[in-house]
Amino acid sequence: MADYINKNILAQAYLHIEPEDIESIDLDAISQHLNEFLRSRTDFFFTSSADISVEFAEGSIKVYGTVLGTIAAIYSGIATYPSFREGVLLLYEDSKRLSEYVVAEGLFTTNARHQNVVRLEARTGVIGSLRKVVGLIDQARNMNGVKSADKIEEKLVEADTELRLLLSNLNSEEDLQLVKNGFKNLFEELPEVPAPPPRSFNSQIAIRRYQVARNQAVQTCTL
Repeated sequence: MADYINKNILAQAYLHIEPEDIESIDLDAISQHLNEFLRSRTDFFFTSSADISVEFAEGSIKVYGTVLGTIAAIYSGIATYPSFREGVLLLYEDSKRLSEYVVAEGLFTTNARHQNVVRLEARTGVIGSLRKVVGLIDQARNMNGVKSADKIEEKLVEADTELRLLLSNLNSEEDLQLVKNGFKNLFEELPEVPAPPPRSFNSQIAIRRYQVARNQAVQTCTL
């Protein structure tokens, strides 16, 4: 089994297939091939320091191709980009692509057809959670001057909730600090006073609620 201590899932390919003649499939050979495939793609998309694991469940073929590591270890490769936000988006694309490639290779290796497939998933682990929080902050920023302060406040509360959940699931102290610092900057980039929608206005109560939500999100990143 994979070692989760101080690490998180960065990408995972899940396949559940029911081949017509399971006895004819050499699971050991498939496992070795997928291990080699996952290792080479992980080295390319992420880093050679990330751990990999290919596991099979009993019965019908269930494959879990997992990449374990820290966000900090792979983030160094994109640190030259202008912003934390852009880095997260790039990490997400790499995680998704890696998982999809392993799913496709698993299908090819087992010669599984559509009728043999029960379920396929290209999972992005904690990187998907990073991407979700970035997306919520982007929505809040794009709502400024378009939606009311109440609506922006709701989006900030949602972003803060998802961020708290993400932080609670991170196993590396280095990752915690990286993520907190990155999101603190993103929340602080939001205006202190939201602009009203066209031909409308934000009440002082709505503005204050927005400011409380913004400050709470910043505080989450400093705890």
